[in-house]
Amino acid sequence: MTTDTTNDRNNAPRDYDNSRVLDVHIWSNYLEVNDFISKIYKAYFSKQNGKKSIAKKHIKVVLLDLYVAWLEDPDLCLAIHMTRDHCSKNFGTNTSRYNELNISAKTIGVVKTLKENGLIGFKEGFERQEGFSSGRISRIWAELPLVRLFEKSALNEFMIYSYTDRETIVLKDSDKNKIDYPETKETESQRYVVQYYNELLEGTFIDIGSANSPRLEIERHKGSKNPDKPHYVNIQHRGKFTHRVFNNSSFTESGRFYGGFWQRIGEEYRKQILINDEETVEIDFSSLHPVLAYAEKGVDYWKEYKVSPYDIPVDGIDDLKAAREVIKKVFLLALNAGKEDASKAENDEVLFRAFRAEFDYSLLGGLEHKFTNDVLGKIVDSIKAKHSMIADQIATGAGTKLMNLDSKIVEFVIERFLTNKAVVLSVHDSFIVPVRHRDMLLQAMKDAWVFVTEQTAIKYKQNVPIYQDAVAWQHLDRGFYLDRMEDLTTTKRTTGYLNRLNKHNKFFNPKPDKSKSVQYTPDEIVMPKQYKKYQKDRGEPITDSKVWSGLFGGKSDE
Repeated sequence: MTTDTTNDRNNAPRDYDNSRVLDVHIWSNYLEVNDFISKIYKAYFSKQNGKKSIAKKHIKVVLLDLYVAWLEDPDLCLAIHMTRDHCSKNFGTNTSRYNELNISAKTIGVVKTLKENGLIGFKEGFERQEGFSSGRISRIWAELPLVRLFEKSALNEFMIYSYTDRETIVLKDSDKNKIDYPETKETESQRYVVQYYNELLEGTFIDIGSANSPRLEIERHKGSKNPDKPHYVNIQHRGKFTHRVFNNSSFTESGRFYGGFWQRIGEEYRKQILINDEETVEIDFSSLHPVLAYAEKGVDYWKEYKVSPYDIPVDGIDDLKAAREVIKKVFLLALNAGKEDASKAENDEVLFRAFRAEFDYSLLGGLEHKFTNDVLGKIVDSIKAKHSMIADQIATGAGTKLMNLDSKIVEFVIERFLTNKAVVLSVHDSFIVPVRHRDMLLQAMKDAWVFVTEQTAIKYKQNVPIYQDAVAWQHLDRGFYLDRMEDLTTTKRTTGYLNRLNKHNKFFNPKPDKSKSVQYTPDEIVMPKQYKKYQKDRGEPITDSKVWSGLFGGKSDE
């Protein structure tokens, strides 16, 4: 960790690794925002040379992101390149598609002026030095004078969004650099879906009921960089922007939807996601990529085979469940690891290294098992023997093409929900929806599977139980029905969550001035008692049983 006390609040050490890159897509055209920027411009920038409109544009991007960073975490830094060479490379004509605001090296002048006037703290970047694994680009953060201006302003987090014309269809080359591409009817259609989707997400309240703070600490897996260092995900309003990323300079490789904070949190947190304050359910395709690999060969896997593709024994692991977890991890990594033009030894090395870094050893139930290259090689061979029809797709880099297929499935499901003006969240092979939309999701998943693969059989699993017998008793024996419903736990709503909910509703769904319903005010603490009144005023169900009454039917399959 790199720390310093220079220019820091109360001389407390500042962690410069607690940072993110300046967002050059941040924007707002609200009058309150423009008024705030104009005042800053007049006080600190008006006497500088340069065109007024361009100066204000760059000032707005830097200040708005400083404001958002301060809201997320007062100790958060913004990482920003302070060299013109970097700006020329990343904001030049070759990448203009991804720089719709035409942000340039003028941001360097904005940072220097803000620093000279004591509005921001600044830590100069440096190239790689002894004792550091890499170099550091410069860091900036809001100092107390700027914080006071934020506090006195009429700024609001919901006034700030990604620029309307921000590119949502991203193409990268084999080195992960963004590249330009010619427009086609397909890219235009894809962009329309993602833009419409983002518009719907913009006004939708998506949060985690149990999270008192919108800052979640996420456990890093063993093989991640700095595994012992805390990793945080913010679930604030701006964490919903979604885009698609295609790889290897091809629109037939990957294409997955990225961006939503729900993709960066674990399963336990996802269980507690609420959409517009409604309980949710997550459903995912069982064994999606192996089954997609079979579909590419024209085989309807679940029709032809009745067992999971992961049911393969592992020498030295007698526990079938633990063995299945090992096979599953190796299989999925094998389908996505390697390169088509690399040697088998090179691809195997990438696969084995990835497994040892990412596998959750707690799944072995305390069993000590050494996953040497020889052991993993035998596991890969057993997978190929069991699935000889798709052995040519294992450890050859075929995964990006399978990702392209699953991205088409996701696009289909999202389009279906957009048609119904309903929200669905995707986590690549799974979907999260309000409980009342569960049946609509299942039908969309089935239709998407047929559309993309021309196969018909699917299996799925979901993250909450299905009480199929309770619906039969709903009108026959109300007491028994309610007893069954009590077995279903609802998500706890913390005070912090309720305040975020009310802030969102006050901005997007304001009540008439004479309304007596609960609304957020800066000093208000909304307690659960008031929350029930708030639900009642909105005409929403209060009892847990009513919240869950739509969770019936279907079949869960592991």
